[in-house]
Amino acid sequence: MSIFLNIVFWSVFLFVAIFDARYKIIPNTVPIILGISGFFLLGQPMYSLYGAFIGGGILLIMALFNQDWVGGGDVKILLGLGIAFGLGVMWILWIACLLALAFTLIMRRKSMAFAPFLFLSALGVQLIAVFAV
Repeated sequence: MSIFLNIVFWSVFLFVAIFDARYKIIPNTVPIILGISGFFLLGQPMYSLYGAFIGGGILLIMALFNQDWVGGGDVKILLGLGIAFGLGVMWILWIACLLALAFTLIMRRKSMAFAPFLFLSALGVQLIAVFAV
């Protein structure tokens, strides 16, 4: 069952990263799928709850201050990642922000999709967690 959930989680997340990079929009069903599959992958309800509040809450606060910084889809994606990774969502957010900042400075862009950076950082955190054990 875990292999199936991993396949669902990562393929849906890859889809949304590509879709967001191309169209700059995140379909509403994707964070729900990420959250449900991630909840069963983590298997610890309290950690999922903490991660959802911290991950989604940080970006929600940023979005409330300025809509140009963060879109609503990014908030929902990070909420789903918080459910899947628990408190590890903080690492995902920090790495994604650093990657996005570096990309912005190198490419000299003012706006870009954030989901691809979330995907890359979540994949990196997952790989580190798997190979560190």
